[in-house]
Amino acid sequence: MTIGFCVILNVDVFRVQQLINYLHLQATAGQATNYHYSKSMKTIHISIVLFILTILTFPVFSQRLDFEKIDVGPGPEDIVLDTLGAERLLISCAERRKGPIKGNGIWEYDLKTKKARKLEVNLMADRPFNPHGIYLIYENGGKYLFVINHISKKQNEIIRFRVLTNSLAEEKSFRDKLVKHPNDIYAANKNEFYFTNDRPFCGSITKYDQGNYSLIAKHLHFPNGIQGLDDTLYVSTTISNKVFQIYKTKSAYKRKKLLKVKGGDNFSVNGKNSLLLTSHPKLVKFLNHAKNPEKKSPSQVFEIDTQTGKKKLVFSSEGDDISAVSVALEYKGFLYLGQVFDGFILKIPIK
Repeated sequence: MTIGFCVILNVDVFRVQQLINYLHLQATAGQATNYHYSKSMKTIHISIVLFILTILTFPVFSQRLDFEKIDVGPGPEDIVLDTLGAERLLISCAERRKGPIKGNGIWEYDLKTKKARKLEVNLMADRPFNPHGIYLIYENGGKYLFVINHISKKQNEIIRFRVLTNSLAEEKSFRDKLVKHPNDIYAANKNEFYFTNDRPFCGSITKYDQGNYSLIAKHLHFPNGIQGLDDTLYVSTTISNKVFQIYKTKSAYKRKKLLKVKGGDNFSVNGKNSLLLTSHPKLVKFLNHAKNPEKKSPSQVFEIDTQTGKKKLVFSSEGDDISAVSVALEYKGFLYLGQVFDGFILKIPIK
């Protein structure tokens, strides 16, 4: 467990052990000579040891030697799990630097064959396809994937696809003045969905229901990920470092701060009252990584108890193995991590 924790935090396990030994020797020497060993110093030494013992008991993911890179398209920013007649991940990929865009699209990673491929996308009208947030639903025996598509810098849409074995077929495109700069999406059913518009200080959340668009939250500081659970929406705000609960009353939608998470990004459901949330704890390094892949961007993944608002750190990286993690999904003993820029997802065994 000591090794596992130290690897997660990029800490040398031997240095931790040396620190423990050093504190023990200091305490022994101080007691033997009664020289410079006051009650306060003893308290400090004991506190440090207790802190080390406390952090070593955190549940962590196994050593980085076990991490597996899975090559996919560029910028695998969002991932959903498809288990209806299949066992695969659907991955939203788009080039967000100035590289080639031929890998843009929806990729599949087959969890049985362990092979990745780009799915054929059949659009009703020819146009650029640069996917961002995605959400998968099952309804009346069919599979439907909602995809945010950035046609250009000024033109955006949400596409509902029918999901087939080897391809996606466009069913409908949703465009409106309230589809300003969409980032992530949550769908309750085929004809009701919610999405974030990720502006720095005037971000918003829009609801679509049976042909009608309505603004249900505004003046948010870069709303990013969105997820529905029971009758509540959960929204991360990357700049204000907060996670909000948004719920409907008889007269209007209300929002309440659930907890603070620095640089929050996408959610995934991880149990009845549990969500996984990725975060970018150092936004300046994130921006530097966006310009230069050689500069790394730290990432964190938290498990959130939606009933208590408490969070638990389950993954942390300074960026050497993966940078700018944007989504985390747990399935059958593994954690799958997507990222904003580089062309692979990371598979981590859960210890």
